[in-house]
Amino acid sequence: MGLLQFDTTEITGVASGTTSTVALAILALAFYLWTAKGSAMQHLPPAPKGYPFLGNLMDVVSAGGLLHLKMIAWAREHGEIIRVVLGPNTEYVINSDRACAAIFQKNAAISSERPAWLVGQKYITNYESMDLLDASNPRWKNRMNYAKKLVNSGSAPDSFMTRVLTSSDKSGASETEAAYVALKLIAAASDTSRVSTWVFLEQMMMNPRVQLHARKLIDDAVGDRLPVWEDIERIPYVRYLMKETWRMRPPVGNALAHRITADIAYEDYVIPAGSTVRPNIWAIGRDLKRHPDPDTFRPERWEGDKLSTQQSANLPDATQRDHFAFGVGRRFCPGVQVAERSFAVAIMRTLWAFDIGVRPGTQMPLNPDDYMEKELPGVPGSRLPLSLKVRSERKSLIEEAWKKELAEWQVYGNMDLDPLEEVLRAQ
Repeated sequence: MGLLQFDTTEITGVASGTTSTVALAILALAFYLWTAKGSAMQHLPPAPKGYPFLGNLMDVVSAGGLLHLKMIAWAREHGEIIRVVLGPNTEYVINSDRACAAIFQKNAAISSERPAWLVGQKYITNYESMDLLDASNPRWKNRMNYAKKLVNSGSAPDSFMTRVLTSSDKSGASETEAAYVALKLIAAASDTSRVSTWVFLEQMMMNPRVQLHARKLIDDAVGDRLPVWEDIERIPYVRYLMKETWRMRPPVGNALAHRITADIAYEDYVIPAGSTVRPNIWAIGRDLKRHPDPDTFRPERWEGDKLSTQQSANLPDATQRDHFAFGVGRRFCPGVQVAERSFAVAIMRTLWAFDIGVRPGTQMPLNPDDYMEKELPGVPGSRLPLSLKVRSERKSLIEEAWKKELAEWQVYGNMDLDPLEEVLRAQ
């Protein structure tokens, strides 16, 4: 048995030394990872206080349709960029004009992609939607160029869809691509006009002084004829009304999310590659640095600003831009000119034709929270206590214009035209 016995003292010593070395290495690695994570966290934007594992998810869910109000509260507490933790996911919300310009314009090449919305991109739109496609996708680039050519062509066709179909052959766009471009331009403009008109009527009810002043300017400029888009050059106050409406109540409070493909540094912060970022349109329009009285509807704040929305968006200094209601960077809405023209005409013709008032029996002073639906700012309510009275000297002109429009609309089939006819019959 003596021949089989070994002296294990040296082996034990070696094993003990190896274990100690491994343990020290693990501790060193853990310390490095902890300090590295701490260093990286120091450069991330601040996050509102949340719950373990869930982060701010419960706050976002409970806010529901009033999320824009929660976001602006966080913006005023935490600053230009905030990190919103949604369980395993994180979004970075951009709350200032300067930060938006730095991230979405200066770094447009790496901040214009979309998150991987598989259901929306593939199964709902079959990779056809301009809103959901990545900006690096050739389809998106082709459609954006096609849309810009349609909008900027300067011609006056009988039908927008006729122009889409005839120009698609020349541009090489397929019928499907042309259809989605047309849908994007028409839907974006109509939705924006609907929401904006709601807000405009609401503000005219609440601000009769503004209404009377705007009407006098329109009457002096056009007299006894229907206003047209070209009249805006002689009535800059109409442009001020549009700017103030879109600043105060943008159609979209929190814009669609972008995905960045590389780290972006801003001030003392770093937003990591692959992150989801989105502009906080509502917060920018109510930034106290831009507008000390953000809750006051005051078109005069834009006096002297004759720039269109597109021209203002192109300004090199983002702090001089009027509003961000149509987005920022490469994702700027291609239908902005259509929306701007239709809204301007709606403002001028409504003020030219009607006295805008409050329905009898409505509690005063008027409080929008009493009748607005509890939804995002892009969803108008359905209970606006509005009273429209045709101006007596305009009634015959309105009826004549109405008959002409009615005859043209009959070409497209049965339309729901009862609301305006009801207003005219009631006068």
